[in-house]
Amino acid sequence: MKKLFLVSLIFMSIVGIAIASQSSMIPPEVQSLAAIKLITIQSTDVLTASMNRADGSEYRKGEGISFTVRIKKSGYLYVIDMPQYGKITQLFPNYYQTKNFFTPGTYKIPSGSEYRFTVSGTKSGIEFVQFILSSKPIDFFQSVKTSNQDPFASIGENGEEQFKTFKESMIKSIMIVPEKWTAWTYFYFNAGVTSTLNVQSVPAGSNVDVDGLYNGITPALFQLPAGYHKITLSMGGYQPWSGEVFVGLGEKKSMNVTLIPLQQNLTGVLSIDVSPSNAFVYVDGQNVGSGDQNLTLSAGYHSVSVMLDGYQNYYNNSVLVTPNQTSQLIVNLVPLNGNLYVYSQPYVQIYIDGVYAGGTGYLGYTYITGIPAGYHTFT
Repeated sequence: MKKLFLVSLIFMSIVGIAIASQSSMIPPEVQSLAAIKLITIQSTDVLTASMNRADGSEYRKGEGISFTVRIKKSGYLYVIDMPQYGKITQLFPNYYQTKNFFTPGTYKIPSGSEYRFTVSGTKSGIEFVQFILSSKPIDFFQSVKTSNQDPFASIGENGEEQFKTFKESMIKSIMIVPEKWTAWTYFYFNAGVTSTLNVQSVPAGSNVDVDGLYNGITPALFQLPAGYHKITLSMGGYQPWSGEVFVGLGEKKSMNVTLIPLQQNLTGVLSIDVSPSNAFVYVDGQNVGSGDQNLTLSAGYHSVSVMLDGYQNYYNNSVLVTPNQTSQLIVNLVPLNGNLYVYSQPYVQIYIDGVYAGGTGYLGYTYITGIPAGYHTFT
């Protein structure tokens, strides 16, 4: 039997709102790791979750973390911590809170004073928190017992093979449940590294605001938490510059902005070469069409986004249009791949677009990776 199906990626819908709110963008390093670590069955508003800080915030050892979960259908809730390095841990349910069936509503985790979550670890990295809501109970940590001394079920130090085995077990357990929904959030765990941003301008001496607060004049070196930061430069006689800059965990980043003198009615041409040719182009948040563009714009800095389903979004908020000149921007979008989970009874062989992709084996389950996002024929 042939069936047409869509391979989607867990972060596509989130990245798609980047034009409206750049701070909502998910960094490429997080996208790549999320595709490996996380399970997404149905990305809907049935289950949404957030932390006590914004997604992508930085936490240090000993700092408290909590979650708010919004549920629109009754079900069993599971919260699993999946760090880049370290143990995989089921945060909820746990020894203190064993009842995890919820009716529609908004809930805090932890919900009382019996316990609290504090961030810990020895190695800096990205940490994911996976939320799963299911219509039936699921035992993800079947052989792990909790106690007052060890209240949270966990496995090992998250080695590659151990994680692969655990994820396969999770997928198989989830696939047989009639209804299930997932959500996730992430943060950076800082075990003691320093992230800096070196801001320079031409000419020097520009005022610098970081995240809305004045922080001195250029050249300036700032120590910042990992994530996106809004940088604004202003100087008398020049157009102000503003944009969001991503600083990775432990990264030493530099930026140099050429300020444009204040003059009336100065324009230039921005030539944008786009591949694939049907990708949508946005300039300063406005859709200007698809494919290559030649645009007459005011001199100064502009933001350019290029988007197409099945490809990683492109965003640049520092595209300089020089007065009375043509500036060129070449954008080659990077294809994205998705993963396919197949559960069957009995054993089946699987063909994707006519090419053999494996079988479900005696376990009745397989996990196929590296499938280009988009529609495919499944046999």
